[in-house]
Amino acid sequence: MFKKVKTRLFNRYLFSIFCVVAIAVILVTLLIFTIYANLQVSSARTYSVHQLEQVCQMTDMLYSQMHSVNNQILQNSNTNRCLSSNTFNRLIEADAGIKLREIQTAQSYTRYVSLYNSASNRFVSSSTADFLTDDDIAYYYRRLPDNPGADTCLLRMIGANYATQQLKTRYVYSFVFRVQLRKGGSPDLIIVDVDEDYFNDSISSLRTSNGFQQVLLLNRYGEVFSTNIAEGDSQTFTHAKYDNTIVSVEDFPELTDDSGSFSYTCADHTEALVTYAKASSSGFTIFNIVPYSNIFSGLPQLAIITLNLLPADLILFHLSKFGGQVLVMFVAGLGVDVQRVQCIVLRPA
Repeated sequence: MFKKVKTRLFNRYLFSIFCVVAIAVILVTLLIFTIYANLQVSSARTYSVHQLEQVCQMTDMLYSQMHSVNNQILQNSNTNRCLSSNTFNRLIEADAGIKLREIQTAQSYTRYVSLYNSASNRFVSSSTADFLTDDDIAYYYRRLPDNPGADTCLLRMIGANYATQQLKTRYVYSFVFRVQLRKGGSPDLIIVDVDEDYFNDSISSLRTSNGFQQVLLLNRYGEVFSTNIAEGDSQTFTHAKYDNTIVSVEDFPELTDDSGSFSYTCADHTEALVTYAKASSSGFTIFNIVPYSNIFSGLPQLAIITLNLLPADLILFHLSKFGGQVLVMFVAGLGVDVQRVQCIVLRPA
């Protein structure tokens, strides 16, 4: 009877040890989870902001070059004469088209360089010359403020045949400058089209994990002109309509710094980390929206490790129990009083 009581007491001690170890494993795992999550968020935030600042630097460099193109067109005699003319003259347009083509070929990433004379309603580019429809005119002017010298950037789709704009399948970023050479009348336009690959390459470094991700480009007036998304295991961004996204910049907090981050709840109730950076020259603001589920993608592996530790702890408990019984049998085989040994081992200090 005394032996059974001692054995049960011995098993109880082992079970208590098992419970303590199990609780310790759970607490340590939760601590690791917390530290890992904070480190992941901090690392993702720092990396994203750094990459966005680099994109802004590239954007400012591009804007500076586009502004230089604008100045070349204003200072060149052929293009200046084409802009300041009040009538339609093909010879003047031909000379201006040659100069525009020279400017375009000097920039590897520039697709077309164009100007629009509002007095003659003529659109002259490095590839063609034509009249503009009322819709085309409104498309450009309604995106520019009324103040002289205003400029903006648009993402628009063009066709393989720039003259007719049929089969519009190619995206370009169009830098539009408002100019006024003639006294009175409507302002004229200078338009420089840049291949979308320039921006696609610059934001590609922001894609660091699988899952949904969105990058927004805003002009100096706070208007979204480019929405880029990536989903699943795709490593490239594609263009999407801003109205069809789950993010609304109107709900973003006021940005007080040139770069930073904040948390945001998307329209589908997904919690996301939003990082941003502002470009000083171009006036662009670029947002990178990454759900926290993407950032915490490594946590399931830690959970699996934890679940594997608990069975290991249970096995260790049974091995300890079995080892205790074997030890008792070994001591008994030596002719030692087992009850006395158990009393000594289990006696409180």
